[in-house]
Amino acid sequence: MEQIKNISPGNIILQLPLRINYGVLEDIIRDRAIGEKLGTIDEKGETTNYAEILDISFGESLKENFDFAINLKFKTLTRLFKNKVGKLEIDLAIHFAEATQEVFIRDYKLEGDTTNWLMNNFIEKMVNKVLYGKLKKKMNFNLRPVISKQLEEINQKFGNGISPKEGIVLEGKIDSAKIDRLEPSNSFLLVQVSLKAEAAVAVEHLNLAELRK
Repeated sequence: MEQIKNISPGNIILQLPLRINYGVLEDIIRDRAIGEKLGTIDEKGETTNYAEILDISFGESLKENFDFAINLKFKTLTRLFKNKVGKLEIDLAIHFAEATQEVFIRDYKLEGDTTNWLMNNFIEKMVNKVLYGKLKKKMNFNLRPVISKQLEEINQKFGNGISPKEGIVLEGKIDSAKIDRLEPSNSFLLVQVSLKAEAAVAVEHLNLAELRK
């Protein structure tokens, strides 16, 4: 594809809202979490496993001041509770720091599905000692490296010219991108992205038959 020549690219500032359905996020979480063992490693390097994740779901939290709800089904692996199956719901409140482009857990609340006091105590300790640490680590992330990587891939294609429609060539470069807002909704996560770019469009030929319609 011939590049656009002798055209000064124009500056573009674009705010793009992205809707990410919770089903997409759930698929990612399930793929990474099912089968994972929850445990700790002591100073000697010995591992103690408390439970294994059997199933997990992700969606909107119905509790006030919380954003997401994670429903977890697990199997215990300790000597006291061997192969016991339990369920728990963890409600998470997240915070997005626009200045640093970081997302992290602000608060959480736990509810276990069992009437056994010892089991409830075990679940609480497991969550506070192991599971919350894993969730906090996995959901505390910086979006800048992710954005930078995506920009590199997009600009490689953009620089060679993109043809959104036959006969029309779009060429340019995205200079910067950042997330302005991250807002959980009832069925999707709203992510508003601001883009700054330089672009030019060349019309090489038109389909006259389509214009007559």
